[in-house]
Amino acid sequence: MSDSSIRMKVSALSVDPLSNVPVVLLTDDSARMLPIKVGSGEVSAVAAELGCIEFERPNTHRLMAALLQRAGVTVDRVEIYDASGEVLYARIHLVLATGEAVVEESRPSDALILAMLTGAELRVASRVLDHAGHALDDDEAMGWSVGHPGMGDSELAEFSDDAFGKWKM
Repeated sequence: MSDSSIRMKVSALSVDPLSNVPVVLLTDDSARMLPIKVGSGEVSAVAAELGCIEFERPNTHRLMAALLQRAGVTVDRVEIYDASGEVLYARIHLVLATGEAVVEESRPSDALILAMLTGAELRVASRVLDHAGHALDDDEAMGWSVGHPGMGDSELAEFSDDAFGKWKM
């Protein structure tokens, strides 16, 4: 890792109070939070993992994780390494069956879901947290729809029936 980075975990789902877009909230042990905007497919995958929901057939992320495992590929870690405006950039660090280490660019939402599915470490560059992160104590002031993410086990926030538009779990 070229920059200092912080280990984080997926703590909750919420809705951006300004745009009404679903977000995944990452937290660390020092009371910082990083919201990551996600689409309906990604929020469904995260909700399934946080809520231990089993689908009848694998979704795209579960299929990807299963195919990597079957091919002998290990997800070593994922990292959100840069930010530009509201855009975040992520990489997935893989170890091939041959032992070769490779890195693939990814959308942050896909990378963090893959980390959740494989148990891989999720890291965020310090400069990204400085740019886009928030203190957990600021969640109420910012209008996030969560109780206290990161204070216990991962959680699903309480949402209104129309919080994600047409998407329903």
